[in-house]
Amino acid sequence: MKQLRSRRTPCSPAQRPAWLGVRSTTSPLIPLDPEIGLSIPSWAAMSPELETLDQLLGGDLSLATVRTLFSSDARFSQALTHLLSVGDVTMLTSDGASVPNWKWRELLTPVPHDLKDLKLRITDRGILKIK
Repeated sequence: MKQLRSRRTPCSPAQRPAWLGVRSTTSPLIPLDPEIGLSIPSWAAMSPELETLDQLLGGDLSLATVRTLFSSDARFSQALTHLLSVGDVTMLTSDGASVPNWKWRELLTPVPHDLKDLKLRITDRGILKIK
């Protein structure tokens, strides 16, 4: 069986059609096929918040693991506070007890260096959002 090949040659970002997105430092393109030069815009990629919910489908994660999904401590604190406040996730201590909402801000700002003692668990509301 003959393999189909594109007649298009790889193109530079300047030659890339507008529907494939525009390359910039704030919105990079994610390459799909380097042979034919196809890419998707970064806005089509999953946000760190949705990525967090997706990863939590596999089970509880430490805050240290979740922190790696975000670009900065401030962004991490902001996103996690939002996820907690809307009820998508629950914060747990190392012994499995739920952390009360009045303590979230104390634990997240500034981001503590030891995030291994706290875990996140997805709630039913978070599951509905990601599926």
